[in-house]
Amino acid sequence: MSIIVGGQGILASSVKLADKPIAKGMSRELYALPGTDLIVKVQAKEPPPRRYFQRVKLLAALRRFYKTMIPLRRELHEYERASREGMRTARHLQRFAGLVQTDKGTGLVVQPVTQKNGSLAMTLDQTLETGRYDAKTDVALNEFLDWFVKSGVVAADVHLKNIVLDEKSNTLVLIDGIGDKTFLPVRAWFPRLNTTYKKRLAQAIYTEVAFRFLRGSLGKQTIVLFLMFAGTLFGIDILDGHLIDG
Repeated sequence: MSIIVGGQGILASSVKLADKPIAKGMSRELYALPGTDLIVKVQAKEPPPRRYFQRVKLLAALRRFYKTMIPLRRELHEYERASREGMRTARHLQRFAGLVQTDKGTGLVVQPVTQKNGSLAMTLDQTLETGRYDAKTDVALNEFLDWFVKSGVVAADVHLKNIVLDEKSNTLVLIDGIGDKTFLPVRAWFPRLNTTYKKRLAQAIYTEVAFRFLRGSLGKQTIVLFLMFAGTLFGIDILDGHLIDG
């Protein structure tokens, strides 16, 4: 096995991963790293071809290299830089463990964030979908967004599906989306621009969470009111489960 951290590692044959991933993201697949409690993120597939790039093989190759290698390099640089920010960033950013060569390509090795039962942590999106977003999660979200804006972390694509809930510490953790992925990494060059961008992003995230939480809550109340109305028609008191007197 070859795990490289900080440019150093042990040269060995590539690691064979399972046939099926344990989870899938928008552009990556997650696999358990054999013999460890770590997980590996590998590129799910090549970027979709563009018509005008297909005509020139050199341009197609350059685009493929840029889409697969440049974002990874910038992400690695961001993990390295963020590791010097201290405990608060370590609390809210998934721990990076290194790189490994696998039979499915170069993999990013990270420490998984898990639920109390050992399965992978629920995303913020899933907590809303399953009705598990509560007052404690809301406090955790405010703490997370405060860190997110104030930290020096350069964010590229942060949303409800790459923020997960660490149930053990009731902490929200960013598991993807760091590093500037634009052709010119201007947010990495200009910290003030990065902060301004993250403020807007944090506001958008909280607005979406608030809207979905209220929509879900109102939906439940509507169902309860409907059942109460229907129960009244049939002579059943929904609140106590008994027939209405008289």
